[in-house]
Amino acid sequence: FPDHWYNFALVLDHLERHSDALTVMERALELNPQYLAAGVSRCFLLGETGKAAEGFRSFRQLYARSADDFDTVFALGSFCMRHGWKDAGVAQLKRAELARPNLPYVLLATAAALEELGQNEAARERIERARSILDTLEIPALNWSQVQAGAQPPVQRKWKNPCSTQV
Repeated sequence: FPDHWYNFALVLDHLERHSDALTVMERALELNPQYLAAGVSRCFLLGETGKAAEGFRSFRQLYARSADDFDTVFALGSFCMRHGWKDAGVAQLKRAELARPNLPYVLLATAAALEELGQNEAARERIERARSILDTLEIPALNWSQVQAGAQPPVQRKWKNPCSTQV
């Protein structure tokens, strides 16, 4: 089953055995070439094994196939931020934000990206919007004093694969 191979690859990635994880992820894609989360994860694994340009080329193929898919756009933004294509990363994260304007984690990711580009006012706006949404829903949020100081949650700060954050 491709899901078993995919989950095994995520565990190997979490253990920082990126080359092994890439091999296992490719097995999941052999079994199901249309498995989008595995394709996205493969791109991140290529980047982790020093093949960021190849990962980006693979991501472009996924993107061409799923240009309006929120998860693909958000992951592409994270990938670009992780590997130094910051302007492209911010552009994709803003597209993800347009698709899901009321998701706090999307607002915070875009804010973190904008901070990396020195656009602190735009970042602060998004942080406040995220805080407002969470307060309205009465959901206990992050430690807001850390967020206000610019410390973003680890997923945004490290620009990890959004598909692997459940491990």
